[in-house]
Amino acid sequence: SSSSSSSSSMVKDEATLKQLIRPFLMKYHPDRIQHSTTLMKQVNLKAIQSLHEIIDTVNLIYNRAYDPTFISTKNQSRIELQQKYNIEFLVNSTNPDSDNAATISEGVKKKQKHELVSTRRSVELIFTEKECNLIHSVNGKTGKYSVVAAKQVKYKAMRQI
Repeated sequence: SSSSSSSSSMVKDEATLKQLIRPFLMKYHPDRIQHSTTLMKQVNLKAIQSLHEIIDTVNLIYNRAYDPTFISTKNQSRIELQQKYNIEFLVNSTNPDSDNAATISEGVKKKQKHELVSTRRSVELIFTEKECNLIHSVNGKTGKYSVVAAKQVKYKAMRQI
């Protein structure tokens, strides 16, 4: 039936978006980072939560357009797509000032340990005002949301993620 094929398509597409962030999750998830500080864990957890929220929003837009009977589990009457999403995270790097150079102290060579420092990074996902508005356009004849607008937003999110 067409209903089950559109449902499997929705699940497949959702999995695709989630698969795109998998490398990020594997590298920056707070539980996977060695030598992470409390601040790093908090910042990276927030980044991961933000990514999941963006994916959920994009999937809701996409699923709503493809299946008008689709009901959001978030009970939202209006899905809001922001024009700009800024995702900040912290990465460990070695301090260039604490190079692994040999030093002489009291006549004995010692190797200095690499000093780990946290570096703040950010990624932006940007949607135009037109894209944000088009996801709310409804076809006057069919009463359905724009599939074209939903596809554009989804594919743009996939490229940017």
